[in-house]
Amino acid sequence: MTPVISLTQAPAHVRHGSNIGQPLTRREGVLKVKGEARYAADNHPAGMLHAVLAVSSIARGRVTFLDVQAAKSHPGVVDVMTPANRPPLAEDPDAKTNPFMFRLDLLQNDQVRYANQPIAVVIAQTLEAATEGAALLAPRYEALPARVGLDAAESFVPPAVGVGNPAETRRGDVDAGLAAASTRIEATYETPAQYHNAMEPHAIVAVWDGDSLSIDTPSQALVMAQGRIAGLFGIAPEKIHIRSPFLGGGFGSKGLLAGPQVLGILAARLVGRPVKLVLRREQMYGPVGHRPPTRQRLRLGTDGDGRLTAIDHHAKTASSTFDDFFEPAADASHTLYASPAIATSHEAVRIDTGTPMFMRAPGRQPDRLRWRVRSTRRHGPAGWIPWPSA
Repeated sequence: MTPVISLTQAPAHVRHGSNIGQPLTRREGVLKVKGEARYAADNHPAGMLHAVLAVSSIARGRVTFLDVQAAKSHPGVVDVMTPANRPPLAEDPDAKTNPFMFRLDLLQNDQVRYANQPIAVVIAQTLEAATEGAALLAPRYEALPARVGLDAAESFVPPAVGVGNPAETRRGDVDAGLAAASTRIEATYETPAQYHNAMEPHAIVAVWDGDSLSIDTPSQALVMAQGRIAGLFGIAPEKIHIRSPFLGGGFGSKGLLAGPQVLGILAARLVGRPVKLVLRREQMYGPVGHRPPTRQRLRLGTDGDGRLTAIDHHAKTASSTFDDFFEPAADASHTLYASPAIATSHEAVRIDTGTPMFMRAPGRQPDRLRWRVRSTRRHGPAGWIPWPSA
């Protein structure tokens, strides 16, 4: 008997409104394979100087001393930018006029709000001289106890989660759904902070020509970056030319302009020459966003056929002490699961960390983690009994 489906016959290639499974020629593929793709840090305009960040080694407090003279005396160092000589801005870096505007640390003062916060920029003829100059600054601090972890401060219900989503949402009668369930499960999961850390770190090459600015920087949102720079420097957006032909990975962290990129632009204005600033790998932890830790409690009810009767999903997360971005972790339950009753809620704490921001993957639900079950229980015929650990 001839089978209905032949295992040796080449399958028909049918498209269903998607490019999945289709051969695709990437326009940039040949350049990347040959190593000819020019990323931001690959640009070297004539007369370019190198800038290196000096960052805080404490999470909370203030800088009491920087040995600027020692750094400036190092061979090759051209200048050191600190709060004392940072060029003026047309807009307060801590101002927020829309939900996609994050507060930036641009050497406004001597305050330290998180570890790895930029506290100075050393500009030199070579990368080595700038790096050594930054080390010579030898900062001293007046440190305060750092607040870290989900239990470090009093929790509160945030005014919104994500970008304007309500912190609490309810549909149907969750209590009734749980009471009617033949099986109930209660579990608490914790996820640690996650950091973007793309292959290409945040970088910028900035060149001023009068009041016109040309920059090379990786960006997932060129128009938004152009508008942010225009506001900070008080120039028209059309005077700002941003080149970003290759991204080098972003995962959301390059969607909005970060403080170190603006510091590169400020450094170029200070010295009147092109400047390149590239974050070191360890400097990616702090000033360019991350996904915060969460503690999530789930209560589920199912009927005898295994269908959900209720979901109660509560998430606790953290944001910085100076800005607002609250991971909408519990919101995933509204879109992923079919249940007649779903309740989601959030609470948050403020800790001494850089501000969290958007991150790729499910986004509303931290993923690809080794989830740790803190407490898990299920209801069976004999009552509440322990559920196997995950």
